[in-house]
Amino acid sequence: MAYGLLLAGCKPVAGGDAAGSPRDEAELQAEQRVARRANATPAPSEPAAAAPAETGLEAVALENAARAHAAGFRIARSTPGARVESALPLGTTIRTEPGSELAIDLANGARIQVEPGTRALMLAAEPATLLLISGSLHAQLLPQGAAAGRSALRIVSHAFTAAIPVAGELWIAADEVGAHAGSASGRTAPGRAEPDAATVDAVKPPARTGYAAFLSVLSGDVSVERLAGGPDGGIGVYVLHGGQLLVHPMAAVVAGPRTLEAAWEVYGRTQKKRLPPLQPPAEGASAEPTLDRALDALDAIETGSSALLVAQREAKQREDKPRVQALQKELVLSAQRKLAARQRVRLAYELACVRLQRGADAEAARTAFEARYAGRAAVALAGGL
Repeated sequence: MAYGLLLAGCKPVAGGDAAGSPRDEAELQAEQRVARRANATPAPSEPAAAAPAETGLEAVALENAARAHAAGFRIARSTPGARVESALPLGTTIRTEPGSELAIDLANGARIQVEPGTRALMLAAEPATLLLISGSLHAQLLPQGAAAGRSALRIVSHAFTAAIPVAGELWIAADEVGAHAGSASGRTAPGRAEPDAATVDAVKPPARTGYAAFLSVLSGDVSVERLAGGPDGGIGVYVLHGGQLLVHPMAAVVAGPRTLEAAWEVYGRTQKKRLPPLQPPAEGASAEPTLDRALDALDAIETGSSALLVAQREAKQREDKPRVQALQKELVLSAQRKLAARQRVRLAYELACVRLQRGADAEAARTAFEARYAGRAAVALAGGL
């Protein structure tokens, strides 16, 4: 009887008592949480907000970054109107519209500021080599201690190649046919003192110049490389130091500015004094025979070197020491000639490439040029310089 009374005083185990009295609210919530975990039923949530669509400028920036990465450089800064175009066999094209700029960083530590209204080509066959087709740019190569094996920075114009082997800073401009701008890339430097009149007069080029190129070395040392005239001409190399400038087609090196703003000023004032240049002949075609001769000369030297190696091996087998020593001297001279021949191939190839981009029918001419030279020159340049 006692057990019956005790059981009668207990609450039912499930669903409430006989009269249907509700269970404690906290107990119900705990059971619901356990059921959700057991069934792995996620709690309802709000739908994720859709990602905003990319704007046109963002899409261009992403395309530019991807193409730059594929070409081996990085975009540090850009403004609307700057484009990195699809890679060609010769290289990657960079264009800036008037009012736009593009700053790029190269693997060798160089920073290049491509200024408004510029066309350039990052050459695929050579490291750290930019062809300036038209417009202007500011380039710096900072010192990196004893960075062994670091490539020199090479800026190629239609007239010469400016190379910074260790450290330096330069500003370079190349005129298009008919260009007659009052200042470099439309830039001005308010508040700056006017450059010395003697400097402006000294760098004033002749009125009938065809294409013109302006190089101002702001700091460090810059090697200027040019192909000598004649079918078997060599390479002309001279070094410009900070505070010196060179204007093509003039050969004289004169004192120049040491700041970027002063370089813009000097260039702008010399441009105002110049008559519009004349239409030059088709330069892309005229550079190809020079490249042909350079490649043929390199082939001949390499063939001769191979013959010398065979002769030296045979002399060693005969134990002819005097002959082995004589052939070794010839091989050293042959290696020196081969290095000079490769340097000439490089200059001729750079010259042909940059002039090729300036022609009216550049697309068709470039296709023919690539088919004829791109692979052969790449093999020659890969031999080491």
